[in-house]
Amino acid sequence: MSGVSGWIESTKFKGSMHYFFETGAETDNNASYSIMQMMKDPDIKDDACYAGHSFIPKEGCPGVQAADILAWHAGQDCKRALRGEPIRKDFASLHEIPHTVIHLTRKKLFEHADIINSELKEAGLTKEMANKIETLARRTPKQRK
Repeated sequence: MSGVSGWIESTKFKGSMHYFFETGAETDNNASYSIMQMMKDPDIKDDACYAGHSFIPKEGCPGVQAADILAWHAGQDCKRALRGEPIRKDFASLHEIPHTVIHLTRKKLFEHADIINSELKEAGLTKEMANKIETLARRTPKQRK
């Protein structure tokens, strides 16, 4: 959703977004709850142009199926790149269409968390202090471009 928010800002999109996720994971309810909690913040909701979200099966839904295929290709390409192998030609042709791919594994997320925690400690801040700063920053009116 943060990637979509970045796209919304960069394209000056005006409208609303309904976010679709593939159903079937045991964590669907947790994810839905987390999204609802995030959308209680009016700034986050506004930045995401959030109109709602749904978990749907990819079968019978070409948009979700297409996103699933793109995600699979992106994951495979990351693995190939790490092995020093070239990009697949079918995936290379998908790159002709502007899009952004972010592949974050659980390991990468933990690495990012460690970096953030280290930076906070180096700055003399606790997580609680950083959360308070973020809350205050969100309350400050944004200057739109």
